Amino acid sequence: MEQKLRQIIRQILLKEYMTQRDLDSIEDYADDLFSDVDVDVEFSSHFLDNANNPRNKEDITPEELMTLFDKTHNKYGNHISHLKSGSEIVFNDTKSDINMPTGINKIDKSNKREMKPISVMRKKDYKPFSNSPKLRV
Repeated sequence: MEQKLRQIIRQILLKEYMTQRDLDSIEDYADDLFSDVDVDVEFSSHFLDNANNPRNKEDITPEELMTLFDKTHNKYGNHISHLKSGSEIVFNDTKSDINMPTGINKIDKSNKREMKPISVMRKKDYKPFSNSPKLRV
């Protein structure tokens, strides 16, 4: 009950568009999408806060994130599966101006990779803090 009440407060009073349930669905979608290249998607703990941050001006929708994952998989899926552990990249959707800084790590001794979106923001001329490559889709 307490969790449901918090969700209602976030959506109505704080005007936060995306919910944890939405993010869980997006993660499941992305996991299925990237399973063919042995990449597991795992969002950072503060990804949702960044998705709902007012600095984005226009809400980032679950549909936009799913589209970003589709485009990323189609253009860079195989490339991502071969990145070395500890790599950092930024996915940039040039149509929606959504930027998603992401870490890539190898899982155990397998060839499987974990793709961990760290943050997300809508910004036209986003420049990453590090020298992370910006992969445009």
